[in-house]
Amino acid sequence: MSPNARELSVRVLDEVDTKGAYANLALDRILSEAEIDSRERSLATEIVYGTLRNRAYIDWVIDSLTPRGIDSIDPKLLNILRTAIYQIRFLTRIPPFAAVNEAVNLSKKRAGRNTHRFVNGLLRSYVRRIRELVPPSLEEDPALSLSITYSFPRWMVERWLAEYGLGNTVKLCEYFNSSPQLTVRVNRLRATRQEVADRLAARGIDVSLASHTEVGLVLKGASAVTHIPEFIEGLFTVQDVSSMLVAPVVNPRAGSLVVDACGAPGGKTTHLAELMDDTGTVLSLDVHEHRLRATREAASRLGLSSIKTMLHDATKELSGLEDQVDALLIDAPCSGLGVLNRRADARWRKTPDDIDQLVELQKSILDAMSKCLKPGGTLVYSTCTITREENDDVIDWFLDSHRNFRPSAIANFLPASLVSLGGLRSSNDHSIRLLPFVHGTDGFYIARLTRVS
Repeated sequence: MSPNARELSVRVLDEVDTKGAYANLALDRILSEAEIDSRERSLATEIVYGTLRNRAYIDWVIDSLTPRGIDSIDPKLLNILRTAIYQIRFLTRIPPFAAVNEAVNLSKKRAGRNTHRFVNGLLRSYVRRIRELVPPSLEEDPALSLSITYSFPRWMVERWLAEYGLGNTVKLCEYFNSSPQLTVRVNRLRATRQEVADRLAARGIDVSLASHTEVGLVLKGASAVTHIPEFIEGLFTVQDVSSMLVAPVVNPRAGSLVVDACGAPGGKTTHLAELMDDTGTVLSLDVHEHRLRATREAASRLGLSSIKTMLHDATKELSGLEDQVDALLIDAPCSGLGVLNRRADARWRKTPDDIDQLVELQKSILDAMSKCLKPGGTLVYSTCTITREENDDVIDWFLDSHRNFRPSAIANFLPASLVSLGGLRSSNDHSIRLLPFVHGTDGFYIARLTRVS
């Protein structure tokens, strides 16, 4: 018998847990190998991402209903239980008895016949007690309450509470548990935003103008975006609004030499080339050849010939280009804690130690790559995280230790609609921190510096 959506979702989650697989990649591969219809594919996708988003709550339920705790459960059963509880609690269109029965049958298939009694008993107990299983109140323990209710690691919640307060932490949790918008950036060298919007609308896609950018569109009801003719023709590329703000801050001049130090898979690289009218050179660096291949494919699709790629470790100096580059973009590797709604499994991968290690990596990249910038050149540093350590602290360190760099006021390179919402420490500040509950965008950070003689 062919596997159904529930069995496939358990396979994906097992790979995430045991092999450290990325959920989106494992899901795409496993679904592509299975012979199931679109309805089953959609259900499997919903179960995988929904279970990951709500895992803290689900694990708390399992732990509460298991006499010896969640750690005593056979690993072969754990994701069967998790996916069943997700369906019972959050998928109202699925009757609880159906979720229980499917889980029981799957436990027999994956872990032996004797396991089905335990699975059946725990899930039926949950169905009976679902209303009485209430997480601790905010008054008792705010961090634990929010961690269970919204399913985030406690250490993340504690950080947010300390920096943003209770109300904004709740807003952060709600945003990161919401489905992300699908936004695209129009290729200004091939069409106007309105032209692309009209063509997509004619295909039955719900299109609206994205906020804070003149090249962004929000799409609803669009599936298989990469198969849309306008995408294939290079009229647009998929990119988040917050990422669309970075290249304009670089403000590259036509005909100049620009380096994108961590450039693959090419979203910001291609935006830089478009802003330069495809003149000069945008050199995109990465440590992985397959990611550089993606950059070249994007450049070809968008009709951009000014982009060059180079296999290079950005923690090492760019030999031969010392003091030669007009503008440098460092979109640094980071914890990604500003885009958790786009990566359902990321919240469970990160630890505070990871942040410490990333900070050292970010400093190494800034130190090495800054040497290629010519006097008067612009350095832009960006991340998709909201941690102070990876953002302001890194830039403050860099300015303190590299006296040939100065802050460069960023406000003039950002849309007025964004600046008016705040995020800059002063009117002439060199950086902005974007927060979902303030700006309505993903969490992001952009800093602008200038090299002096």
